[in-house]
Amino acid sequence: MPDARFIASAAEPITATLAAAGDLGIPSAYVLVSYHAHGCTIRLDDRRAARREEFEHAVRTAFTAEGWGVSPRQNGDLDLRHPSFLRRP
Repeated sequence: MPDARFIASAAEPITATLAAAGDLGIPSAYVLVSYHAHGCTIRLDDRRAARREEFEHAVRTAFTAEGWGVSPRQNGDLDLRHPSFLRRP
C-alpha cells in the first residue's frame, strides 16, 4: 500500500497533469490515477483521446521534474515510480 508520503509527493505533479489535460481539451474525468506500492499509475480513460501524445508528454514533464521515474506500460498506462524506489548510482 502507498503511504502518505507517496500521495503527498504526487499531489503537485498530478495537479500539473490535470491542468495540462484541461489545456489540451481533455476532461479531467478522463484522467485516472491509481496508487500502488511503488508510486502510481496514470492513464486516460478514453484511449482514443485526441492529443494523447501531448498529454503523456505533460505527465512525463510534471513527474520527472519532481524526481519520479516514468515508464510506459504495454496497455498504454504510464507507471510512475516514487523517487525513493529509483536506483541510485
